[in-house]
Amino acid sequence: MKTLTRVLVQIHENYGFSTEPHWKAKGGREFEVLIDLDLLMYEKENCVKAMQFFLDQHSNTHIKYTYISHEPVFHTPENLCSEQEFENQLRAIYHAEK
Repeated sequence: MKTLTRVLVQIHENYGFSTEPHWKAKGGREFEVLIDLDLLMYEKENCVKAMQFFLDQHSNTHIKYTYISHEPVFHTPENLCSEQEFENQLRAIYHAEK
């Protein structure tokens, strides 16, 4: 069964030159890929190598992506609350602390 898999990566930016790179971590990014669940479970090490191969394909002399982790997604995320509800709660917490 093909399973949507989220791949979390570290973004590095090059602040040096292509001949003398100086990489700095600059946040993260998420990629998605469909992977057979059996491969994901029983060939994890090879799946990680394949993921890094494709991350290297997205990298260049200015930016590079380094694998951190992955997770299969078995459901669509559910909204915790609306944006307005969250902002209202945040305001209530802020005013209660004063």
